[in-house]
Amino acid sequence: MLSPTKRREAFLESVDDECHDRFLEFVKLHHSKESDFDLAELFQSLDRTRISSMWDGLFKLCNDTLISSPLEVDEFAEDKDELQQAVNTTIACLDGILTVALCYLQSQEKPVIPQSFEEVTSVLHGVLLDFPKSADKLQNNVARLCELWWSKELPNREEVIKNAFMFLLRRTLENSHFADVKRVYSLRQSLLLHDFGANQSVELKQMLEQCIISPVYLKADEGRRFLSFIFGMNPTFIEQLHKTIKMQIPSCTKTMIKSYAEIYFRAWRAASGPYLEKLEVHCIQDYMYCAVHASRSGAKSMASILKQFMSHFHQQKKHQGVDAMLLRLYEPIIWRALKVANGGVRANAASLLLDAFPLEDPNSGTAKNDELIQKQFDALQSLLEDPCPLVRTIGVQGICRVTSVFWELIPSATVQVLLTKLVREMAYDSASSEVRATVFKGLSFLVSNHLCHGYLNALLPELKNCIHDTAEKVRLAFIELLLKIKGLKSIKFWHIVPMEWLLARMELDSPSIVRRLVLLVFNSFMPSDREGTVQVSRCISLLQMNQLAARRFYQYAHKDMPLSTTVKFMVYLCHTVSAWVKEKQPDDDDDDDDDENDMNDTEEKENESGISDNLSVEIVEGMLETIAILWAAIDVSLQKSENKTLKEKMIKKFSHMLPTAIAIIESSRALSALIMIAGYLPASSLPYFSRSCLSKLKALTKDAKEEYYGMLLDCMCKWCRTSDVFELITDWLKAGFKAQPGAPPSASKSKQKASGKSVKFNEPVQPQPELALKFLTRMMKKTTTRTAVLQGAKEELQEVAMLLKSSMKCIERRLLYNQALSELTSDEFLVSSLCSYYKLQVHLNAENETREDLTRAFGELVTWAGVELIPALSRKPDTAQTQPPRSASKRKAKDMQQTDVTQFATELVQNLLKITNEVILLGSCNCEDLASLTDFCQQLVRTDQSAEFLPVLTRLLYQMTQYCNLVNDDEETAMTNCVVILLGEIVKSLAKFSRKNSDSSASVKELFDSVSALSHVLGCCEQYQTLNPQLRQHIMAPIMTAVVADITNTLRKYPEFLARDSVSELPTLSAFLLGIVCRTKKMISFFVSELQQCVSAGALGTLQHYLAVVHILHALSKGRHTVSNIKDCLLVTQQDLENMEFTEHEEEEGETQERKMFKSTVKLTKETLESIGAVA
Repeated sequence: MLSPTKRREAFLESVDDECHDRFLEFVKLHHSKESDFDLAELFQSLDRTRISSMWDGLFKLCNDTLISSPLEVDEFAEDKDELQQAVNTTIACLDGILTVALCYLQSQEKPVIPQSFEEVTSVLHGVLLDFPKSADKLQNNVARLCELWWSKELPNREEVIKNAFMFLLRRTLENSHFADVKRVYSLRQSLLLHDFGANQSVELKQMLEQCIISPVYLKADEGRRFLSFIFGMNPTFIEQLHKTIKMQIPSCTKTMIKSYAEIYFRAWRAASGPYLEKLEVHCIQDYMYCAVHASRSGAKSMASILKQFMSHFHQQKKHQGVDAMLLRLYEPIIWRALKVANGGVRANAASLLLDAFPLEDPNSGTAKNDELIQKQFDALQSLLEDPCPLVRTIGVQGICRVTSVFWELIPSATVQVLLTKLVREMAYDSASSEVRATVFKGLSFLVSNHLCHGYLNALLPELKNCIHDTAEKVRLAFIELLLKIKGLKSIKFWHIVPMEWLLARMELDSPSIVRRLVLLVFNSFMPSDREGTVQVSRCISLLQMNQLAARRFYQYAHKDMPLSTTVKFMVYLCHTVSAWVKEKQPDDDDDDDDDENDMNDTEEKENESGISDNLSVEIVEGMLETIAILWAAIDVSLQKSENKTLKEKMIKKFSHMLPTAIAIIESSRALSALIMIAGYLPASSLPYFSRSCLSKLKALTKDAKEEYYGMLLDCMCKWCRTSDVFELITDWLKAGFKAQPGAPPSASKSKQKASGKSVKFNEPVQPQPELALKFLTRMMKKTTTRTAVLQGAKEELQEVAMLLKSSMKCIERRLLYNQALSELTSDEFLVSSLCSYYKLQVHLNAENETREDLTRAFGELVTWAGVELIPALSRKPDTAQTQPPRSASKRKAKDMQQTDVTQFATELVQNLLKITNEVILLGSCNCEDLASLTDFCQQLVRTDQSAEFLPVLTRLLYQMTQYCNLVNDDEETAMTNCVVILLGEIVKSLAKFSRKNSDSSASVKELFDSVSALSHVLGCCEQYQTLNPQLRQHIMAPIMTAVVADITNTLRKYPEFLARDSVSELPTLSAFLLGIVCRTKKMISFFVSELQQCVSAGALGTLQHYLAVVHILHALSKGRHTVSNIKDCLLVTQQDLENMEFTEHEEEEGETQERKMFKSTVKLTKETLESIGAVA
């Protein structure tokens, strides 16, 4: 191993050696972590002579390397490998020289700079931008050398920085590294070496303009500081930078806008002389003008963007000179803008004025500033009287902000005037609900200043009527204000709005408002920090005030208190009800003993204070409903294992109270609540009641209310007794389907079945088939019962579904007669059975991904309807028998339903179409099913009763159109055909009905109003036109054909029919269809394109058709939406008319009718072309 002295001598010799290998080896040793060779230590031992000698050698090495060796390989060279090796050697040599240079400068505080070192740096700086892209590392090291040279202020540093700066600029724009941005910022003073005149430093100025829109410069603090610095290069260059930023502003994010505002502000603070004038007048004032006149339309409007930009300046008033600058620049713009006719400009000006408030000049006298402030207050007051609602809204919002922030500086008289106007006038602005809502939003901001509470305490009660405002957002804003006031000691919200009014709104309002009202009055009616007796007393007070509001209060109250508090409150209510029940029941020793045992509970003793005294039945009903509502809300939480103790406590308390309460209380409302509560208890805790539920269901009549039997069904499902319910449903359905005409109804077979598992009562049961279907519907409608049925009684459900399928046979038999089959097998029962059958199929196949059974059932249902129901629709009453065979004659006529077969079939078809509508909505059908459904609908439309089915058919068409846009490409064509066919049939039926009832315009209009779903069909086509363009093309054809045919028929019937300036004045069918088309500009364009294709294809056979087309185009051209292809279609029509071979037959009387029509068509075409600005 060489000694340090010998190693130093060897390094110096390697520098002078013509062979570069030894020099490169020393560079590698310097970079190696395993070697102790360090260039920095070596330089410390060199004197001036040796340093100069070293740099002479390195300068010679640098020149020889650059002159003799290539920097990149030519693509077309033959000896690429040798050239590549030479290039690698060149880069290695130059990189070694740079390593020595950087190490030398970094290791010396005041380095000795020989002439040769300067020349090396100068040479490398000169070739910096000529290196290939592959030598990026080498370029970066050259730039680092130039940076060190600049930062250490070494000789001739101005000569070795320009290229380095250009390289770093280019590098930041290409690589977007924050570290490079910091390097650029450190060299910012070097920009002063460049000439930024009109035609100088073009490339540099272009790169700086790219920097001004580069995200990496906007995100880094050094980047923003650098961009502010370049505003001081040249006044003319400021204009170029400003223009570049303005073009970028519309697409900027909020963060970028804030960054640009910061850049301008920093540049303004550093500017002086002509630079300051240029920034203020050409830049900042330009933004002010644009902000005042910017558009407010769109979610990201230019007005909001520029206001955010100017807000940064408004927030910098703490800096000296900002106030004076804002006043000076705003003065020629803002006062004039507040008085212009354009409401949007006034709104922008008001927004800026309020954001910049107060505009003042600290250098002016007090009198002048007071006059200026008063001028601004007068402007604020005028904003409240502006005819534009938007300006009034901004005025209200701004006044509240200004008043809150500058309360102590504003004269009390001015405050009184402004607040009084807000409360007494703006809060009741009948022209704009937004203004009214803004009043309350502004007051919510204002109450945060405690100094204003005295004023507001006197004024706010005048707003109490606003709690009943017709606009929900106004009520919402008012309640948010009351919530803000709730936390104040100096103002009480119940002094502003009476509690009775708040409860009335809680009873009637939307969930979002009710939730806030509950928060507002929660502590008043549910004080969680008070004992249970107080909570019960408050509950009773709430029930006495408004029971419907109490229901909604407790629907949300559980969210604002712990589960344990809710349970404790429910137990207190249970004790109170139990005490009331004891007072109502007759004396009983056994009951007294039970009561004495229960009185050992301390919570029970607390209720002996007389809370239950003098309670009315209505209050007890409300308390029971409160318990039911709260239990329903917390039931999921009670099922968790950690809440087992609370659940057991609830079961213990309520299982003791419920049996007695059910026996004593006779109110249907209270019983419903008790039954609902019973459902949350285990059946074993209520043995008698749980066994009697089925008997109660059997004893019901078909007119029973769902509120009652629904609770019983819920209990049965929660107690896992769904099989018993399905046994009852099955027995009643069998009785309904098997009932013979004239035979007495058979008793339920359920009572004949012996079972050892439960007690059966032998009381006579009247079968109720219709009620059985209601039971089934109720169980499948509610989520909890449906889940219980599908999990625990799926086999029974499938059995019921197969039983309901037999309704088809009964319907077939019913269609032969003009009256119901029997008293049990009524028409309503058969219709409901058919609907329930398919609904059950949907539930049974919900978890089946393929849904083959559901699809098969749907296909069978549609096929059966086509075979059985369509013929029945056309059957005349006298072709059906009036009585069923066998013993039906024994029955009295009054006991039989005299219903026409056609009417019965119509009702069935209506329900069938509603079912298919829901099936398509669920996506539970395929193309084959929809094709058969389309065939069925075609047959339906061709019947005499087609008008009755058109409303539901149009809704069905809409669902088919939606489904058509969601299928894959293989099914798309078939689905499109189905939609087009059905639409064509519907339009034909409308045309037929319109012609048939031309004398009864009211009935035609009523029908057209009922088929408004056609507009949704066209809207769906427009929405999905990119997914399914052929659907739009095909679906517009039948509409266009119908309109042309309708107007053509009108022209034949009334030859003197004149052109109309409005679509609504055309014949009824055309007005209806074109009215739908004209709702959007795009749909008009689609329609006219289809019409133009029809004309171009020569499909118009007669002159009347051409005249009809011109009538349509004339009416469309007068509408609010004008499309360019109207002109194209008119020109094509005009060309056809000019090419038409017309043979004129002159008669003695004058021109023929055909010739008159031709002239009329040509004239109307020219007039329409002229009216739309085209040359006829």
